[in-house]
Formats: sequence, C-alpha cells, structure tokens
Amino acid sequence: MKELIIRILVAVVGIPILVFCIWGGGDWFFFLILVLALTGQWEFYRLARGKEAHPQMIPGMFLTASLLYLIEYGSDNIIISVMLLLLLFIMAAEMFRNIGSPLLNTGATFLG
Repeated sequence: MKELIIRILVAVVGIPILVFCIWGGGDWFFFLILVLALTGQWEFYRLARGKEAHPQMIPGMFLTASLLYLIEYGSDNIIISVMLLLLLFIMAAEMFRNIGSPLLNTGATFLG
C-alpha cells in the first residue's frame, strides 16, 4: 500500500513537470532529457557493478552531459576538447586503478 501512495505522489508531481518541460521546449526540454539520461546512466552503472564491472561514474556522466550539450547546441571546440580529454582520462585512469578488469570497466563506462 505504501508503494502505491509513493507512485501516485510521484505521478502527481512528475506528470505536470514532464508536460511543462515538453511544452516549454528549448532549454527546458534539454534539461529534462539531460536529467533522464544521467538518471538512466547512473542506474546502468549500478547494474554494471552488480556484474563485477567498475565503471568510472563521474567522468562517464560528464562525458554524457558534454555529448548532449554538443548535440543540442552544435559544434563547440571547447566541448569537443573536453570530451576528448575525458576519453583519454578514462582510458589512462584504468591503467592505474587495479580494480577488476580494465577492459570490462572501460567498456561499461563508455557503454553507459
């Protein structure tokens, strides 16, 4: 019964926010997509940890936010440079982490 009440409250609050962001468009819709993408990515990383992968959550999420920004606002040399630096950082950091399989960790980070 308690779960049903929580789901109803989330729907009562969430549906108007969802409609507002879709109707508002532009930056509101971008923010909605960003929040949904990062939430899904966080959940994927939690599932990957259950399968003995150790993704780099923070750099991976910054990479996703940079990619979404690049898609929404077009080509910007600073964003592209940040994305390349994040890719290099993730791969270089795996060489020194010594946690699980570097290939599995990198794959889970990039796939997320």
